[in-house]
Amino acid sequence: MSVGGAAANKGLVFQQRVCATFLLLELLGKPLSFVLGEFFSERPKSFLFEGADAIDDIRIVCENIDIFANIKTNL
Repeated sequence: MSVGGAAANKGLVFQQRVCATFLLLELLGKPLSFVLGEFFSERPKSFLFEGADAIDDIRIVCENIDIFANIKTNL
């Protein structure tokens, strides 16, 4: 694996762990505010991963808000 491939793989593993955390919160019945703060008190209706949106790593669709995130190991 090339250096670029190793870095990309590390980023994908991190992204998968973050996404799994959000899914686990939903399975346990915990609100998003558990990790995102009081502002995000809604429950997710669906999760989209690697979608067609400009910010595409994860999209959490709620009743009144959609949360978009680019998940990176560094900037």
